[in-house]
Amino acid sequence: MPMSATLALFGILSMSGFPLPFLNGFYSKELFFDSANALNAYTGGFLGFLQEALPYLAVFGSIFTFVYSMYFFFGTFRGQAKLEELPKKPHEAPIGMLISPIILVLGVLVIGLFPNVFVNGLLGHTATAVSGEFYEPHEIYFWHGWDYKPFLMTLVVIALGVLLTVTRKKWSSIYNVFPRHLSFNTVYDFIMDKTERVSSRITKTYMTGSLRHYMSYILVAIIAITSIVLVVTNGFDINTSYLATITIPEVLVAIMMAVAAIATIFTNSRLAAIIILGVVGYGLSILFVIYQAPDLALTQLIIETVTVALFLLCFYHLPELRKRDDTLAVKSSNTIISVGFGVLITLIAISSHSNKLFEPISSYFVETSKSLGGGANIVNVILVDMRGLDTLFEITVLGIAALAIYGMLKIRRDKEAK
Repeated sequence: MPMSATLALFGILSMSGFPLPFLNGFYSKELFFDSANALNAYTGGFLGFLQEALPYLAVFGSIFTFVYSMYFFFGTFRGQAKLEELPKKPHEAPIGMLISPIILVLGVLVIGLFPNVFVNGLLGHTATAVSGEFYEPHEIYFWHGWDYKPFLMTLVVIALGVLLTVTRKKWSSIYNVFPRHLSFNTVYDFIMDKTERVSSRITKTYMTGSLRHYMSYILVAIIAITSIVLVVTNGFDINTSYLATITIPEVLVAIMMAVAAIATIFTNSRLAAIIILGVVGYGLSILFVIYQAPDLALTQLIIETVTVALFLLCFYHLPELRKRDDTLAVKSSNTIISVGFGVLITLIAISSHSNKLFEPISSYFVETSKSLGGGANIVNVILVDMRGLDTLFEITVLGIAALAIYGMLKIRRDKEAK
């Protein structure tokens, strides 16, 4: 298995931190050793002791990483082949299975050859985002001199690791000092087995296969967690000073939308439910028109039309809704969850609109539409200049909706022709 052996060799050499300039694992190990030696944030006490002991613990752990890495490679790919003792003769993996390790090993080699390109070009941005402080680029070198402490620690790891690897048969009997049932492997297997059994019993209590149960869990969790956060952080805030004057037409449209939404609960026909629900969408378009947002009104109108048509097309082929004989407890829980979630979303919307952390952007549009956009019509300047990309995607949505309508009409004509 030459390909697998070669890939494994580069992988274990990198993982063990072998000092070769084309292995990224060596740079990682040296940087880890350097960080362990540079700890000086704590003095005295247990943390101070841990700070002093960490470099020794790092070397100790790295020694056994080196040992099991060597044992993995030489125990698998070297030595006398005893093929007659194997139930199946080993062979090289197909290229499809080798692609993944090839990519990983190429990453090891490329990053090892050009470490600064990846550290400063990619990881530096990640470090800046995580820490919140600008990452100062610095060069990573392979050679720092014989007196470089992390390099000396690496030499200790390799020397002792090679010694333990060569003499493994002489000291491996140490594993027999403790009874097998007291070994770390046995304890680990026992803990994992018990954990899986308990978690399985707990999981079976709520994984019932019911979609209603799963949706109830999700909605109840959202209601509880969001409400607690809003109460603790004083997130609820109702301020009506920012609202426009409400007139009779808006009230009538809102009542119509509310009645339509409630009516969907009591209908037993999917087609009727979709048509009634479409009233809510068209009502929203009317509100956009009333509040002088023609672009949003047009977009909402087209999308609502296409949505209703698509739902009607799909649900036409589904069986009629049947009246469900749910118990009073089920109906009560459904009502409580529905009302609770609706009230929560309403309060979040009101609170988010009531908290004005800065001046609205509308004044900026009024002041700059003429000087920056060169137009007297503020809405046109906003759509074309200030909000050009958003308008572009709205046009894209309208274009997709037009194509969908055309496709449905064409399918209908083709069926009639046949």
